Amino acid sequence: VTGDLVIPMVGKITINEESLKSAINLIESSFKEQYSDAQLSVVLKDAGNYNLYIKHPYGLNDEYKVNSLMRISDVFQIVLQNLVKNKYDISKISNRNIRIKNRNGEKYFDLQSFYIDGNYANNPYINRGDDIEFFLSNNSIEVWGGVVKPGRYDLLQDESLLDIINLA
Repeated sequence: VTGDLVIPMVGKITINEESLKSAINLIESSFKEQYSDAQLSVVLKDAGNYNLYIKHPYGLNDEYKVNSLMRISDVFQIVLQNLVKNKYDISKISNRNIRIKNRNGEKYFDLQSFYIDGNYANNPYINRGDDIEFFLSNNSIEVWGGVVKPGRYDLLQDESLLDIINLA
């Protein structure tokens, strides 16, 4: 969220560089300081819709309509649906090697880890200016036997067999 919010009889609330949740908490606490008995409901309509260009492994840069409440997992599903609709093979697209480049630098995210452990650090919100790229799986390994989630796993750079077994 960027900028300031001015509410009559409450004043100016600076929400610049705050997460959406933090901004809502600031608005609620500022409002309740002035009106302690009042009920407050913050509703966002059409929350920050914008177009985002996403690179995927087939050399395509497609434009997608997204919003500031979406996470990488949401974008990943939309991209997969679009690729299936256009008859591309999605079986080799990695959900463990997703690159986001923005003004803060470049980071890689692992959705498969997020799906297993629920750690939102691997499934952040997307932001305006993000450059998102999905890749094909170059190396994979299959794990079967005494594991909770047998199957094929992408092998990331500097990852050991023990790391994959822990995922499975």
